[in-house]
Amino acid sequence: MLVYSSRGGMLIRLSCESRPEPLLLLLGKNCQVKTVLSVVRAHITNNQQCALALVQNSDDTILDENSRLLNHYTESNVLKIRTISSSQSPVQNHVSPIHTRRREIDSAFCLGFANDVVWLNNVDCSELLVATNFSRVYRGTIDGGKAVAIKILKSEKAHCGQMEIAILNAVRSEHVVDFFGVYIDSDASPALVFEYASQGTVFSKLSDTACVVTIQDVLTWFRQVMKALRMLHCLSIVHRDVKTENLLLDAGGMIRLCDFGMAHYEWNAPIDSYVGTYHYMSPEVIEGGKFTSSADIYASAIVLWEMCNRFYTGKYTRPYKNIKTDICNGYQLMVLVVKKVLRPTMPDNISEELQCLLQEMWQESPVKRPNCCDVLKELER
Repeated sequence: MLVYSSRGGMLIRLSCESRPEPLLLLLGKNCQVKTVLSVVRAHITNNQQCALALVQNSDDTILDENSRLLNHYTESNVLKIRTISSSQSPVQNHVSPIHTRRREIDSAFCLGFANDVVWLNNVDCSELLVATNFSRVYRGTIDGGKAVAIKILKSEKAHCGQMEIAILNAVRSEHVVDFFGVYIDSDASPALVFEYASQGTVFSKLSDTACVVTIQDVLTWFRQVMKALRMLHCLSIVHRDVKTENLLLDAGGMIRLCDFGMAHYEWNAPIDSYVGTYHYMSPEVIEGGKFTSSADIYASAIVLWEMCNRFYTGKYTRPYKNIKTDICNGYQLMVLVVKKVLRPTMPDNISEELQCLLQEMWQESPVKRPNCCDVLKELER
């Protein structure tokens, strides 16, 4: 838990199973997370008397505002650790050698997020489930048996996980994937640990020709998607990457919204075009406008179209793939979405109610789109 940070460093409260009381870590501004994990944890077990660990880089100084804390502790209660500078060659520490890893983590990722993040041990990865430009997701176990999904961020993308963790800590919903905590893997890459959804994604269900999808499945799944987004939007959180690949199904067949890597609080969401997946991008997002909850509604309309099209046609089709036009790439598609108001073609025999709902949700003006509560009311009729 981050107590405070300043120009001189950070004060962290670290809970340890082997200690009855939390340990305070006073870190110099140049200290690295590997130091905290490999040095402090290695020595506090054998030093139960220490209440404060003072960790400084060899070319680091801690400002007076932080060092005043030392006045509250006796010499025997302070564990002093001096680490090597990243610009120096590996040498011995005053306490013990530190294994120097090639890839280092920005301490802001691991220590600057929301309070009460759970640090996990005994995490084992097994099967690779998916790999992206930002991360790799594995199936694994914690505590020797509980099945989990493990999202390992690439080192150069570690900073992207800070907002994701902050949001996941703030969100608790039966339709949002459960977040268990964080650990650092053997390559010094940060990893997020989630519940494992045994039935895979909605995308895998829709694209599996052997899977029977009923209209009741479509309506039930989409209601649950709307309930998940309603909870997020009530907290002023926008997901920014709603798509069928990010809708998990747990053992009971319940929707679990996942992948909050692009999520943000709406009031300070960055203005950047092409955020998300282009099939699901709203016109205002394509044009570089502010991403609001209305853009999540637009993306959800594309999700609903995928589900409906699968039910009414009996086969899965990617959005826009059934349109008879020469679309060579995503950029051309986005131009047509904005300039020609292009939308996926309605499947034959779709009900009038669903057709009207889709048209309302993906209309061009974001202020005219319904919110989650409006959509849920329509689905209950």
